[in-house]
Amino acid sequence: MIDARAVTPVFRRLVSLRTGAPVGFEVSGPPGDLAAAARAVGRGAELAWVFRAAAYRTALDTGLDVTLLVAAERAPCPPELAAEVARAEKQLTIVEELATGRELALSRELAAGRELAGRGGGGGLLGAAAGIRAAGHGVALGDVAAGVALLPLVQPDVVTVDMGSLRSPEDPYRARTVAAVGEYAEAFGAAVVVTGVQSPEDARLAWAAGATVVREGVVREGVAPELTAGEKWPPRAVAPGIAGGTPYAIVGGCRPVMETSRASLVAVSRRLEALAADGQVLLACGPEAGDPGAAMVRRLGRIARLSPLVAVLGEGVDAEPAPGVRGVDLTEGDPLRGERNLIVLGPQQAAALVAREIDGDRFGFAVTYQRDLVVAAARSLLGRVS
Repeated sequence: MIDARAVTPVFRRLVSLRTGAPVGFEVSGPPGDLAAAARAVGRGAELAWVFRAAAYRTALDTGLDVTLLVAAERAPCPPELAAEVARAEKQLTIVEELATGRELALSRELAAGRELAGRGGGGGLLGAAAGIRAAGHGVALGDVAAGVALLPLVQPDVVTVDMGSLRSPEDPYRARTVAAVGEYAEAFGAAVVVTGVQSPEDARLAWAAGATVVREGVVREGVAPELTAGEKWPPRAVAPGIAGGTPYAIVGGCRPVMETSRASLVAVSRRLEALAADGQVLLACGPEAGDPGAAMVRRLGRIARLSPLVAVLGEGVDAEPAPGVRGVDLTEGDPLRGERNLIVLGPQQAAALVAREIDGDRFGFAVTYQRDLVVAAARSLLGRVS
């Protein structure tokens, strides 16, 4: 089957809750049993690309001028399909969906020093999203419960949520995840797609949760149906406009800066670290980050057991200064080397402590709990972390 490229793509229609008009199609990958058999002989990625190329071919043959939502594939496209796929992707609007849990597992493999190459780029989830954007495609994020705190950092254009998450209103974990997705979508203008909608009541629940699009069942195999003219989808997610720079420049430009001692700074830092104990993103900068025996590094290792992303930046930092902690070595002349920053970001908490040494034991510092500022400060570090 793989050698003959004898596969039939399946399209699931994506429909706007606001207008009822179709806005695109989700392209299903190979069925589970077939995918498992291909993986068993080392051809799982090739099969995924065969299905994707067949879907592109069908879309072009039927003249579709809508968005295709496809599963992101890290492995490179097989050479014999590469030219066809590249031509199709120049003509079609593509959104690639990353599965959060899978990508976080790959991030841990990267931290352990294993090689991960391919079209999606390195660097785990953040690097994969950057690679998709570099290809000119939109980014979608699924399985977000595994790393909901990463939403404003990955900045997906589309977030997919399963209807099952909305049918358990009494489950506080699911409720927090849905609320975090809704908050992100409102702040960044992203689209929320709910899958598994089976009734008008489901559609109403999806709308109340902030969804703008729902995925219907299988429409047709092999040939996608015609679409009426609908809204251009998806919108591009855009971060709130805040001036850039280092975390200190970003926060210090909007919040009062005061002088404090090293001891006071450590006390505030420890208090903010406590906010990250239940699965928040934590980013830290400081000279002690380069000492694997430092108390701070050991504490961050404990936090990393539950967090989707913990990273430390400093002079002489190892790639993994503690298990699960991403390390970034700051080179001579890097403006961050004069700063001490601690950023905590999650669905319930957002806090940032930024500081810059004045002389010896004195620091200028500022603290903010304003989510937009915290997100901007965190995003200013992502180019180094990813």
